[in-house]
Amino acid sequence: MIRAGSSLLPWLVFGAVAPALSCGSSGTEPDLRLPQVAAPLDTVFSSQDGPVAVVNATVLPMNRNERLTAHTVLVESGTISALGPDGTVSLPAGTRTVDAEGAFLLPGLVDAHVHMDQEDAPAYVAHGITSVRNMWGWPGLLTIRDRISVGEILGPTIYSYSPGLDDDPAYWPFTQILATPEEARAKVQELATGDWIGYKLYTDLTRPVYDAIVDEATAIGLPVAGHVPIHVGLDRALEAGQTSLEHMLGYSQSLTGAYSGWPGSFDEAGMRLLAQATLEAGAWNCPTLEILRLQNASAHGNRSEGVRVLWEEGAELLVGTDSGIDVTAPGSSLRDEMLRFQEAGVPPYDILRDATVDVARFLGMEGAFGVIAPGARGDLVLFAGDPSTDVSHAGEPLGVMLRGTWLEPQP
Repeated sequence: MIRAGSSLLPWLVFGAVAPALSCGSSGTEPDLRLPQVAAPLDTVFSSQDGPVAVVNATVLPMNRNERLTAHTVLVESGTISALGPDGTVSLPAGTRTVDAEGAFLLPGLVDAHVHMDQEDAPAYVAHGITSVRNMWGWPGLLTIRDRISVGEILGPTIYSYSPGLDDDPAYWPFTQILATPEEARAKVQELATGDWIGYKLYTDLTRPVYDAIVDEATAIGLPVAGHVPIHVGLDRALEAGQTSLEHMLGYSQSLTGAYSGWPGSFDEAGMRLLAQATLEAGAWNCPTLEILRLQNASAHGNRSEGVRVLWEEGAELLVGTDSGIDVTAPGSSLRDEMLRFQEAGVPPYDILRDATVDVARFLGMEGAFGVIAPGARGDLVLFAGDPSTDVSHAGEPLGVMLRGTWLEPQP
């Protein structure tokens, strides 16, 4: 079914953008937004209407470092039901097939740091992104999430944190301003009823308020993630069990005293100590290198070196773009972010893990998505080249399977 020469068609500019919801550093940020774009996709067929098999594929299952040539992946009712060499998988009567023609089949990609809006949703799918971690909740988002999940809107599966928790002044819409520990505890309790996956921490939280948020969230059983607040610092964030650290915030502050940017020469020995502490604490980093490069190119070299050291010391990484705040384009910027990881010295296969199976593991959902294995959600992406040797190949999909529905670019 793969069309000869199939690739993403010329971009179509979509209309209005979402309210700017952020995760960048405090203060006014430059308007560097790339065009908000998405490629049109055709629904070829859905596994809800009968089994779908992708055959003759080179499969990168991502739960093990193997390249499985001439393999079949069978999807039934939105779930992968079988994986095996061509001719060994029993295909039920009426199975529709996609001939991958030897192309590289991966689990759907995950952008682990976005600010989602309905307008952006198709662009993620068009670039093979079938799940996202949304880092700033807002009114109406969970309705969009639910409409996507039932197929009313074309878009990736959304896992979202709460609206951002911060002190005055509010830099972004829907910020929850918390001035005292008592306000913090009450807000954590209130948001616990909102179906968020955790609490988003932001830049200007005071230490007493931060501690109250962490204590209350721990008692409830929901994680905290986001910025390392300037008044808290990296050491306390690691001690507190903050699960993910966004934008490398806290590392430069610990090494240089500068919260934003990363001035001076790179302190290799100091960074190794921080990376080892990060590993010991079990914290993950989502560096968002590309957007920070666009916003402050002078600090990019040191941030890249920091990512290299984190990887070398075995600290966990996630690939995220911070798209949706008028800087990096939804969908296409994930490859840009992966290229920044590759330039920093992270091997391509490890980068793919950071954008697939490791996100599921971070969320406590290992095996549910991010892998090609029986029982996983039917999220797949097909590329002409092998991204496990060079992530530049993870650009224009030949086809995408989204929750069991096979999509191809329009002819």
